[in-house]
Amino acid sequence: MALIIVAATAGAISNAQREKAPPDPAETARNAVIGANQNAAIRAAQLLKASMKDPSSFELKSLVVKDDGSSCYTIRAKNAFNASIESAAVLIPGKTPQLLLEERDSNRFVKAWNERCTKAGGEDITGLAARLISR
Repeated sequence: MALIIVAATAGAISNAQREKAPPDPAETARNAVIGANQNAAIRAAQLLKASMKDPSSFELKSLVVKDDGSSCYTIRAKNAFNASIESAAVLIPGKTPQLLLEERDSNRFVKAWNERCTKAGGEDITGLAARLISR
């Protein structure tokens, strides 16, 4: 009786292995692009933190990576007057990525924010990024 159970279990395992489809190359490539975009977004968040007047006051309020690879940031940090202010930034992907800050790049920032960050969609990675940049 035990032999029959073992044989039936082994048969079920081999059937499950046969039914498992090979990975889809398009899906694998898409996941690689998503991972690269998220890594770039987190690196840019680290640069944002390092560029602050008081990096220890930096708080990542929101980070959304869009399908086109753009990243939209809402941050809070202390300014030169020791006041905690909220600001925003946009990372534009490309051969030479651009990190536009609300207070530094005014018109270019507003145009990029409106084109890339006001549309629905994207992956919210705020929690992951906040944990990684707090190290």
